[in-house]
Amino acid sequence: MINTALSVPAAEIEALLYGRIIAVIPNSFLSPGREFALFPTDGSSNVLAIEDYYHLSFLPIAQSAFVKLDNQGILLQPQQTSLLIDNEQLQLPLLAYQTLSIKAWARCELCQDITNIESLASLSRLTIWTQKGLEEILRQRQKIFLAYLR
Repeated sequence: MINTALSVPAAEIEALLYGRIIAVIPNSFLSPGREFALFPTDGSSNVLAIEDYYHLSFLPIAQSAFVKLDNQGILLQPQQTSLLIDNEQLQLPLLAYQTLSIKAWARCELCQDITNIESLASLSRLTIWTQKGLEEILRQRQKIFLAYLR
């Protein structure tokens, strides 16, 4: 049973589901082999506009994912931390009258930290994130954890 949720911007969960990416940028190092329910967040912690954070080719998917999340609601104060199985999706209780569907789970295959600003251009070319977005994450956190998921 999966008992840990990893908060990931909703747009990036969509990218994982459609095979556009195989990596996410968590807030901390993930141990390889750990499994997570992927919990969608709205990306509001991003300082940059969505257009500066994601490549132009990915923007329609990102915008659509965030609109769907806004319509569904985001988790603010969980009443419990256990995950319940319902309709082939994991449900995480929000409030007495709301639930949030977790549509995916993943296993961390590898996690590495990136501290070198020179490597961000290459990383940007291989991912959905712009170099400007990656630089902002590095500026805020001092290092980027890049977790490869399956």
